[in-house]
Amino acid sequence: MYIYNRLYSRQNPFLEIDVKFSPNRRLLVPAVILFLLLVSNTAFCGENLPKTGDTKKDAGSEWNFDSLKTAIAERVKVSGFLSVVGGAVVDGDRHTPITLAVPNSDCPCYVSNWSYGGRYNENFSIMPDSRAGLQANVKLTDDLNFVGQVTTRTRDLVPDVQWAYLSYKATKNIEIQAGRKRIPLYYFSQFQDVGFAYPWVSAPTELYGWEINNYNGVTARYQTRLPSFLFNTNLTATVFYGEDTVKNSKYNQLVSPESADTSWKDLIGGDLELTKSWWTLRLIYLQSRNNTVYKESDVRLFQNMRVYGVAFNGDFDDWFFFSEATLNHRRFTDEPQYTVNAPAYLGGVGYRVGKWTPFVSVGMYKENSTDPAYNLYAWLTYSAVLRYDLTSNSAVKAQFSYNDDMSTDFTGDANIMRVSYDVVF
Repeated sequence: MYIYNRLYSRQNPFLEIDVKFSPNRRLLVPAVILFLLLVSNTAFCGENLPKTGDTKKDAGSEWNFDSLKTAIAERVKVSGFLSVVGGAVVDGDRHTPITLAVPNSDCPCYVSNWSYGGRYNENFSIMPDSRAGLQANVKLTDDLNFVGQVTTRTRDLVPDVQWAYLSYKATKNIEIQAGRKRIPLYYFSQFQDVGFAYPWVSAPTELYGWEINNYNGVTARYQTRLPSFLFNTNLTATVFYGEDTVKNSKYNQLVSPESADTSWKDLIGGDLELTKSWWTLRLIYLQSRNNTVYKESDVRLFQNMRVYGVAFNGDFDDWFFFSEATLNHRRFTDEPQYTVNAPAYLGGVGYRVGKWTPFVSVGMYKENSTDPAYNLYAWLTYSAVLRYDLTSNSAVKAQFSYNDDMSTDFTGDANIMRVSYDVVF
């Protein structure tokens, strides 16, 4: 395995990163924000600072302090999210031997979050998926902003820097960003942790599951409205380049008894999004050189990866639908060389009835390989969700899923029941 009404608008403000920073870097975002505010406020407040010999020094200082507070309030926007999720496997079938590497896995079980090792068994738990995050957007100048986000999860309760990047608006249509961001691989990738932003309890694992979710690098984004002969369609085009490394990957802990570090190098890609009236079409391409190092055995796996994806979604006020598909192609370059292809798809439809939103979906992930000895992974998941919006920024959901394990041997078939409380602020 290598693997927002408008209620579900793409303009949800919450973004995320997934790779932990070392302890001495967890204060990176607040430290950077404070430094940038102190430096940039000189331009706004410096002329009001009391000068040497000024007999009104105290009054001037007080006035300047109030001015600084006002400037900070105007230029720093803080937002956040919280999702409390609980669930359990209510029934299942261990029809095959289980190779899931989590100690005492007690399958049949269900993997709900590949990147963080989230997994449910027959014991009710809030540990696999519950999370919270805070985001700060600092306006340094009219054209320059800093965005940072810290997220914590019940699995370890460690605050982790998720986003940390500068964004410069070069022209009316072009924006350049540099720093740490999320790989925009899927339609919901940019706010995957914000449960309020989508109908499911958590993002479906048939697509949303990777060793690495983020990159350190540069991004260029172009936005415009196409001319009338092209139906005045809104267009957003993005290209990005970067790399990242995950130490002690929780993803790999689900499929291997050994700890492993994973790197994606020379990660380059782009996406194109067209939006008009009720529909959105999105295309994505990505390629990278991957390397996974298993620490105990020192086994190294080198891969060249290419990913192709398409999403087509629609919203008709009451009715709405999501559809998305990807093809992940990996060529392992060590001898003996072989390839693994992993097509995946997801489709769902929902209907809003006042504060209620029933929603159903189906998704599949299935691998094939040129190596007959490769242990193929595949599963098919059917889900039914009922959402109730408590307020304009909070909701509760209940989701029942049937996961058909079609792998050679993995988690077993499982019926899963989960509930959640999601809020943004």
